[in-house]
Amino acid sequence: MTGKRVIVTGGTGFIGKRLVCELSARGCLVTVLARASSNVTGLPENVHIERIDLNDKESLKAMLPGTEYFFHLAGLTKARNDKEMLSINRDLAYDLALLCREQAGDSLNRFVFLSSQAASRPGQEAVCEEDSCCPVSCYGRSKQEAEVLIEDVGLPFTIIRPPSVYGPGDKDIFFFFRLAHM
Repeated sequence: MTGKRVIVTGGTGFIGKRLVCELSARGCLVTVLARASSNVTGLPENVHIERIDLNDKESLKAMLPGTEYFFHLAGLTKARNDKEMLSINRDLAYDLALLCREQAGDSLNRFVFLSSQAASRPGQEAVCEEDSCCPVSCYGRSKQEAEVLIEDVGLPFTIIRPPSVYGPGDKDIFFFFRLAHM
């Protein structure tokens, strides 16, 4: 992927920071879209950091032409209410996909959306892409609804549904390891 122009939302987060480091190591020209309050410590020096409100469509439009890969990892795992969860995880994802289609045009090779295993359904059996979804939380519903909207935008996309992730720097799952250790 040497020289590919890549934009990453959520690039300062737990998963995003690792993705940005890997893309940078592969020679990509990475731009991280970050909030003004985001901690950018640990990102490679050659990564361009653009402090931006992801709801500022006009500023985003100027950045998208020529983008070859857009990784949308920004999202909420917890929110004050369902409206906030849906606004960030579903509506923002859809808006960004639409902007990528309109502004990046033919240069966009792929829109990658980080969803969640929670978008599927609970169960003991393995789940396939063809299986129906029945999320049991607003978080899962917000991710699943975003997936459906992105599929209908008409751009090349990949949706990734990771399970719970943990490791150095994790703030959510590590709490449960601490409880079990007590």
